[in-house]
Amino acid sequence: MNSLISVIVPVYNVEKYLSKCLESIINQTYQNLEIICVDDGSTDSSPKILEEYAKKDTRIKILSQTNSGQGVTRNLAINLAKGEYIMFVDSDDWLSLNACEVLLNKISLTNSDFVIFGAYLFDDNKNCERIDSPYWSVDEYREILKRKEVFDYKDVKDIIFKRFSPWNKFYNASFLKANNIKFDEKLEFEDVIFHMKSFLFADRITYCQDCLYNYRLFHSSSCTERFRKGKECFDIIEVVGVVEKFLNAKNAFVELESPFLKWKIETYIYYYNNIFPSKKLIKNKFKNIILAEFKQIEKQYKENYICYILNDEALKNYYEIVKNKLFSIYKVMNYLYINIFYLKIRLNLRRLA
Repeated sequence: MNSLISVIVPVYNVEKYLSKCLESIINQTYQNLEIICVDDGSTDSSPKILEEYAKKDTRIKILSQTNSGQGVTRNLAINLAKGEYIMFVDSDDWLSLNACEVLLNKISLTNSDFVIFGAYLFDDNKNCERIDSPYWSVDEYREILKRKEVFDYKDVKDIIFKRFSPWNKFYNASFLKANNIKFDEKLEFEDVIFHMKSFLFADRITYCQDCLYNYRLFHSSSCTERFRKGKECFDIIEVVGVVEKFLNAKNAFVELESPFLKWKIETYIYYYNNIFPSKKLIKNKFKNIILAEFKQIEKQYKENYICYILNDEALKNYYEIVKNKLFSIYKVMNYLYINIFYLKIRLNLRRLA
C-alpha cells in the first residue's frame, strides 16, 4: 500500500506551537505524505519556521496568502492536493505518530468515504495538561460498530449534529471533489457546513476507536475567543440557516428535524453565553434575534415543542419541577448544568403555570 496522503495544515501566528505540529507529521510511521502548509498572512515567525522545515523535508509545500480565514485556506489546499486521501491538522495541535498508518488501513479495508476518529484534549492554560473527555473520544460510534462497521447519516441521526471539526476525520479525496464539498469562505464556523455536507453525501462512513489527534484547548486566537469578543458573532445564525436549507435541498430535513432543532436551540444559547458581558449592545441584539426564532419554533410546533424538539428526558423532568416548584429553581439549574438565560428562554416559550 503506497497511497499518497495530503495533510493540510492552515497556519496563522502559531510560532509557539508550529514546530511540535510539524514534527508530529514528518515523523509519521507512514511516510508517503504531501504536507500542504498554507500561511494565512502570519505576522509572527511562523513563515520562517515553515521555510526551515521545508528545507529539511521536501514533502512540505508552502503556500502563502493575505489573511483570508480558515475556509479560504483549507479550500486552496484541497484544490491543490494530489493525495488519494486528505486530512486536516490545525497548526497548534499535533498527531499521534501512527495516525496516518492506522487511518489509511481503516479506510482501505472498509472502502469508506471518510473515517471518524477520536482525539485527546490538552489544556493550554494548564501547561498542556491532558483532559479526560468522552466528548472527543466519540464513544457513541462504538455502539454503531456493534451493529455495522460501515454506516451512513441515517444510522447516526442523534449524533450527527456534534463534533463539526474536520480534523477528526480522514477523507477520501475523490469523495470530497466529486461532491464539491468545500468550506464556506465568508462565515465563521465554516466547518459546520463542511461537516453536514460530508455526512449527507457519504454512502460509507466508518469509525476508528483510536484517539489519534491531540487538540489544544483555550488557544487565545481561536474562533471561540473571537466570538466572545463579539467578532462575527452573528455568523452562527446564518450558518444554522444554511444548514437548514441544505437539509431541505437533500430532502433530509424531515428525518433530521428533531435533532436539528434541538441543536439549533442549544447552539444559539451556548454562543449567546460566550459573548463577553461587556459587549452589551451585541449581546442584546443577538438575544432579540434568537428569542424571535425560538418563539417562531414554539408557534410552529406548539404542544410538541418540549417532547418532540428537545426529546430529552432531563429537560422534561426539569419542566415538571419548574411547573410545580419554582422555588427550587437553583437546584434544578445546578442539576441540569444550565444557566439563567437558558431558563428564561424555556419559560418564555412554555408557560407551564
